[in-house]
Amino acid sequence: MAEVVLDVEPKPFGIKCHGQEITNVSAGSQAQKLGVKKGWKVVEIGGTAVSSTADVTKALAAGKKGGKKYKIK
Repeated sequence: MAEVVLDVEPKPFGIKCHGQEITNVSAGSQAQKLGVKKGWKVVEIGGTAVSSTADVTKALAAGKKGGKKYKIK
C-alpha cells in the first residue's frame, strides 16, 4: 500500500472511520477535494500514530483547536 501524506487545514475534514479504515468521505468536503478515498487506512495524523476511530477523532479535533495545518498518513 502506498503512503499518502496530506496537508490538512484546521476545519472539518469530512471523513468517517471504523477503526483506522475510512468508511465515508463527505461530498464536497476537504477530504474529497484532497482525493481521499473510502477504504483507505489512516495510520498517523500530525505525527501521532492512530489505531482506532477514537484516535482519529481526537487527532483531527486537536488539529482544529490548534489552528494549524497537520498531516495525515
